[in-house]
Amino acid sequence: IWQMTNFVTQNLEGEALEPGLPPAADLDLPARWIVSRMTKLIAGVQRLFDSYQYGEAGRQIDDFLWGEFADWYIEISKHALYQGDAQAKASTRRVLLAVLDTSLRLLHPFMPFVTEELWGFLPNTGGKPLIVSGWATADESYIDEQAETETGLLIELVRGIRNVREEYNVEPGRRITALIVPGSRPALFQTHDYLFARLCNVATIHLLSADDAAPEHAASVIVGDVTVYLPLADFMDVAAECERLSKERDKLLEQIARVQAQLSNEQF
Repeated sequence: IWQMTNFVTQNLEGEALEPGLPPAADLDLPARWIVSRMTKLIAGVQRLFDSYQYGEAGRQIDDFLWGEFADWYIEISKHALYQGDAQAKASTRRVLLAVLDTSLRLLHPFMPFVTEELWGFLPNTGGKPLIVSGWATADESYIDEQAETETGLLIELVRGIRNVREEYNVEPGRRITALIVPGSRPALFQTHDYLFARLCNVATIHLLSADDAAPEHAASVIVGDVTVYLPLADFMDVAAECERLSKERDKLLEQIARVQAQLSNEQF
């Protein structure tokens, strides 16, 4: 929680921000996603508090903070903060601050001392302690199912590409190429290709049509009607890898032959 707060406050750069969230129409896709998820969280936590299910409320807050805000939105926001124009930076800062503000309010009943300490670093609090500040409320106008669906698709593809990189032992710093058959969402990948560069080190994206032949010697990631091909030549020396696998196959065949010979002798 300290690291999240430190990141947000450092990136405010002393700028005087309007309190609260920007209008929904001014938010980019990742911001619409995290704000929609936060809005649902507020409503869900309130229902759980009303029915005395405090443990489940705490679990959902934890899942949101670490599984969505820290793992995904904070990382995605770095693109706008470091490479966006003035409007994109200001909007992203307001979203980061609003989500952190709400998260501290929701966490306060569970860990009052830590949240109170961090609250003191936030602007726009008017010097008012967190313990006597208003409870978080859900504005359902920010719920955006389309943003959740589209961002969820991008996140699943990033997870898939990360898994392929891990499976093939690709060095973290090695940049790779992705060939994407975008299905029904070509505009989504044209606009948000930067997510793949930042989150799974994809240097280049090429969009393919459904009629294009699948590339040879490529790993694939499929989510919904979207397919991502990752050329193996970016991962390794293909000829050397084939030679290594051939040697492993020969060793395995030798082991099988020895076992079969032993079994035959025992039966005899």
